[in-house]
Order: sequence, then C-alpha cells, then structure tokens
Amino acid sequence: MRLRLRGRDIPNGTMVGAALTGTARVCELKAEIEKVAQVPPELQILKAGFPLRRIDTAETATLADVGIADGDQITLEIHKPGPDTLAVLGVPVPGTPAQVAQGTDAVQLPQGMLVIRPMPDDNSCLFRALSYVLHRTTSHAPALRRLVADSIRNDPDTYTDAVLGRPLAAYVAWIEQRDAWGGAIELAAISAHYRVEIACIDVQTGRPLRFGEDACDTRVIVLFNGIHYDALALVSPADRDAAPHEETRFPVVPGDDSMLQGAVALAAIRRGKREFTDLERFTLKCRVCSMPLKGEKAAVKHAKDTSHAEFDEYQG
Repeated sequence: MRLRLRGRDIPNGTMVGAALTGTARVCELKAEIEKVAQVPPELQILKAGFPLRRIDTAETATLADVGIADGDQITLEIHKPGPDTLAVLGVPVPGTPAQVAQGTDAVQLPQGMLVIRPMPDDNSCLFRALSYVLHRTTSHAPALRRLVADSIRNDPDTYTDAVLGRPLAAYVAWIEQRDAWGGAIELAAISAHYRVEIACIDVQTGRPLRFGEDACDTRVIVLFNGIHYDALALVSPADRDAAPHEETRFPVVPGDDSMLQGAVALAAIRRGKREFTDLERFTLKCRVCSMPLKGEKAAVKHAKDTSHAEFDEYQG
C-alpha cells in the first residue's frame, strides 16, 4: 500500500505504508509515519478524505476498517499535550462549567444571565452540547450518538433512505463513527427520545429551529454557527464563569418566549463579531496551490479535480 503523507515540514511526495496492506492496524501505520516524520505515535493525529476526517486510532482498527485504501492521502497533525489533552484527542470527559465557560458572551434576563458554554471542536460538538444541556456533563455524548443510531435502525418507516440521503445501514454505520457530524436528523431523534424541545439558534440568521415544538413542556437550547454547536445555560451574574447551580432545562410557558429571545440576542452578539461560517459564501485558499475558492461546493470540486484536500479559511 502506498500512501501520500502530508503535513507541516513534511516534503512533498513523501510516501508511507509500502509494507502495509488493508489488514494492517492503524497503529502499524503510525509506526511507519514515526520513521518518516519523527513524531511519536501518541502525538500523531491522522486525517484523511475531504472534508478532512479524523482517522479512528483504536488499537484493533485496521486500515480497511477506517476506509484507507492504496493511493490515499494522509494528513498528519501533531498533538501538543496540555490541559485540554483529552478533549483534543476526542476522549469523552466530563464537562464542567469552570473548564469551558471562561470569557463567554452573556445576555441578562429577568430570570438570570444566559451564557454560552463552549464545546470542544472534536466533531462531536452537537452530541456534547446536547449531553451538557440534558445531563450537565459532556460525558454522555457517546451514548447520545448510540441512541441516535439505534433510533434510526429501529424505525425504518420514519428514517427512509430518502430522508437520510443514503441507505439506512450506511447512515447508521456513519453516524456511529466518532468524527461524524450531527445535524437536524440527530436533533429530532434526541428530542423525541427525551421528550424535550430542542431549540437550535442559527447564529448567521438568528432564527431558532425547534424540534419537538408544541409537543413538550421542557426546552433546552443550543447555538449553531454553521459548523459548530455550543450549549446555553442560565446562571446568576456571580456564577457567570463557573456555575454550580446553573439551569439548562427550561419550562415551556405559553406566551413567554423570553428565554428564546435571550438566545436569539446571544446569537446576534456572535453574528456581530462574525463568529459564524457561511458554507455557501465562505472563502478558502488551497494550502497546496494557493487557489482562492468560494463556498463548500467549490472546495469539493477543487479537491476532486486536483486531489488537493487542505484548505484555510480567510477573509476574501
């Protein structure tokens, strides 16, 4: 198997894996990469495909299991150990307000202060955000991912291939992967299971998308910036950064939308800072050839045409 290796300070044309086959384990590939890049396996973060997805590095995973085939390009990133080690590596860890809330934006409401609880950028942010608002910890994120997979698997009448955009079995296998992003399907499934309204506020438009609307007496709220989800919580002003008694579940009171209005106001603060990504209009530059590109579709086409799969966002 011949795999192209890319990464900072790695010469163009670097190849690895000549002695490996699809049955080789990912740890064996990491050992080969260590010989070339002098990066210990425990500090290697491997990504492949487009958009780049993190490769499962479980000890028993084979290259075939994680979808690596002859001729693929592997991107190496180097993990820098620090206080956020577990979150960076995607290991489920309990999320505490003191760890994730420093410096967050806030809106004052009669009931208290509505604040944003940021989630790690680890491709499981939707599941972590919902775990936080439902359980006050992010550690339930893997269980929520399994819950969604089981809900889809057990209800083929609702989750048809047309709804999922691919065969049901393929969707279930995909969403069970740790680096698969969640969206409306997952929000709806979790809302139905917990019998709780999930209000997802779009930062770019300020509009709330509500799952379980008019069918639940409790509401939780998350914020979506186009590519990332964060949780919202209600605290007292004194507990803004570390709130042992914060609220994340709110009663649905007919005629009282103050909590939703506060969430929309928080989205407006983020929008004013341009802290959102417009997938149709955002501008990218190819790291390989410096080609400027506009929007996700252009990036996908460029990747298919050139096999270039590394991009940086910039203000065009």
